[in-house]
Amino acid sequence: MDIQQLMAVDAVAVGPYDLTAGIDFLLAAGSKGFPWLSANIVDRNRAPLFAPSLTITRSGIDIGILGLTGSNAPLPQGTHLADWREILPRQLQDLKRSSAMVIILSSLSSSENLEMIRLYPEIDILITADRSQGNIPPTITGGTLMTQTQSQGRYLGQLIINWQPGYPWGHDLSQDQARLQQQLGIIERRLLRVERRKNTSTNIDPEYIRRLEREKEEITKQLDGIVAQQEKMKTGESPLNRYTHSFIGLSSNLQNEPRVTDKINRVKASIAASHLRRQTGESPVCK
Repeated sequence: MDIQQLMAVDAVAVGPYDLTAGIDFLLAAGSKGFPWLSANIVDRNRAPLFAPSLTITRSGIDIGILGLTGSNAPLPQGTHLADWREILPRQLQDLKRSSAMVIILSSLSSSENLEMIRLYPEIDILITADRSQGNIPPTITGGTLMTQTQSQGRYLGQLIINWQPGYPWGHDLSQDQARLQQQLGIIERRLLRVERRKNTSTNIDPEYIRRLEREKEEITKQLDGIVAQQEKMKTGESPLNRYTHSFIGLSSNLQNEPRVTDKINRVKASIAASHLRRQTGESPVCK
């Protein structure tokens, strides 16, 4: 949590694994400014224990962010996980009044996430936390863009959007264009090699040539379609909210941030000391 605050993280939804150290631990961090969110962890009176949502402003856009906690969360007596279907309608209503964009941070199951965005198309972005699926490239379902980054900090997920209220999502076509141009270049090089071999070899498969030519024609047609769509987007005939994304693999050879390194070293030293006390039978209370 200290490291994430150094990174100026705006919001973190409480997930089942976050509760391993107990809910009081997270509540104490929240009281000191850590941005835990959960709209569906509630007390006996159905009052949320954490802030359900918050609103930030980026590039002149008010963005509402809401957290939903998935099942199997280890909660103490007197608290429980409310059904998101009962919680979400009112929360979304409040967020839409104060925000132009709505983002949900969810550790619900995949089926529940899909049900949610079918029921509430006003959700603009859904960032999920399914440990079994790893990195999930953005997909558009209805009016919602859904994605996630692999757990345990192995990757940094980057989502860059060009967005304005009221328009539907559309993938940034420049990525598709680059991919198709790369495929076209490969096919053209293969055709060139075949053409050169014609003069020196009779063992040329005509069906192979025809297949390459069909692939070239199909890719060229797709590229023409992308160019036409890009022109429409420029003139406003086909306005879309566009995005690009990348998953950046993190490794130990990246440049360190001194403050982060210091905190990691302190945690490691604390773990080592605790392990030593257990081995020697020394009570940490007497230390």
